[in-house]
Amino acid sequence: MYPKYPNLKALLQDDRSAYDYFATLPQYVREHIAERSDEVNSMSSLVSHVENATKGDG
Repeated sequence: MYPKYPNLKALLQDDRSAYDYFATLPQYVREHIAERSDEVNSMSSLVSHVENATKGDG
């Protein structure tokens, strides 16, 4: 289980692996997630939001 944070900013500041993962994402995915930053409070929620944002890609 991943620790929970108040929002995306806190997650990225405290969790280096989440920061590194976020940094590898395409710009449009980062923007999509940033628009929902209050919903992203753990690494698992970050991954879930990325999967939702990229559902028809590739």
